[in-house]
Amino acid sequence: MYLLSLEQFKEALKIYPENPILFYYSGLCSARYSKASVDEAVRFEYMAEAEKYYRKAVELDEKYSKAVTALSVLYLYELENPEEAALILNTLIEYERKNYEALFLLANAYIQLGKIDAAIEVYESIEKSADSKTYKEQAARNKKSWRKMFMTGTDFLALLINSLYGPKKKAKADILSFLFENSKTAVSCRDDAVKTAGQLFCLSENIINQAADKAEKTIEDCGKAGIRIVSFLNPEYPPLLREIYSPPAVLFVKGILPDAEKPSVSVVGTREAMRKTLNASYNTAYYLAERKINIISGLAAGIDSKAHMGALDAGGITAAVLGTGTDIIYPASNIYLAQKILESGGALISEYRPGTGARKHHFPERNRIISGLSRGSLIVHAPEKSGSLITAVFALEQGRDVFVHTEGLNVKAEKAVLSCMKTEHPLFQTDRKYLMNGE
Repeated sequence: MYLLSLEQFKEALKIYPENPILFYYSGLCSARYSKASVDEAVRFEYMAEAEKYYRKAVELDEKYSKAVTALSVLYLYELENPEEAALILNTLIEYERKNYEALFLLANAYIQLGKIDAAIEVYESIEKSADSKTYKEQAARNKKSWRKMFMTGTDFLALLINSLYGPKKKAKADILSFLFENSKTAVSCRDDAVKTAGQLFCLSENIINQAADKAEKTIEDCGKAGIRIVSFLNPEYPPLLREIYSPPAVLFVKGILPDAEKPSVSVVGTREAMRKTLNASYNTAYYLAERKINIISGLAAGIDSKAHMGALDAGGITAAVLGTGTDIIYPASNIYLAQKILESGGALISEYRPGTGARKHHFPERNRIISGLSRGSLIVHAPEKSGSLITAVFALEQGRDVFVHTEGLNVKAEKAVLSCMKTEHPLFQTDRKYLMNGE
């Protein structure tokens, strides 16, 4: 059908060779036939034909909005040419300042070009001028979303520091604290960040630029994976985490960080738990989440998973701190649980870049973030050498409360948990009275 219509339009163009409408419909038929084809060579051939016809229509009439829109969509989503899309859309908008379809496409072009601030300005103009409530609300949502993802110069500086320092957390924390406390050092762009980093570290320009390239690659990877970068210097960075001895320079976040105005409690324990301690983890998290307390855990099998499930079933908010990049779920059996956390308004959080796989040393390191995000940590079931005991140690070092669940004490030979008892930490029980005392 599309080929037959295309042939008819071609015949008409022989009679009316300067008619932009005929060129537009010739392009439309070519584009639709291209999309319908399963043959890659044919698809490419007719996509090129569509571009040619649309381009001719725009050349004949740059105010022909249908042709401009169609060509822009082709450039943005098929031919990966956002520069051309932005060029023709800006020309059209000069004539039609309230063409909101064109304005939304222009914002998308700016986003693909990495000009997030320009895209936000377009969304703001739609908010101010649109008569349609739908357009206003869509623009407001998009603006809010991209503002969260937009990386400022100070965010880039923190990511640059992360690239330079790697595991040297104390030195990194000292520098970040200095920058945070001295707002005059704030930077506005990549070049400023590179200059500031060079002054702070007295490193060669070559080393700084290599780290900057690595940071830019990370930004690109995060954009593709839908991961936000929240730096120590960003107001969204969790205030409790900023207080700890070795805060991450940046957090890689999927979803929404827990509300800092509401209390958070971490619930952790062994992967190889018994039924009664698994139930204790679920029930405690459920009870706390019902009372609007955020539940923080590590998405590991066993106690952690049950804590996340309890919070979700109570309709609460839970966040998982990973020992991998936030685009890699470990264990893989928890992929569905991770998705449920995001769908319920929670978050997946990591200090590791996208694509980082599971490493043995990552999990003890991430435990300081689990406790750092929380006012208190509950150890449900922790045999000797359990990683959750590392969380307890971090919590104590951070000046946070540590609780031990009584069900964990009832497990045979729980010497490690009993050692926590000797430090006189409050006990959690499934009985409501004791829970209230624990809170």
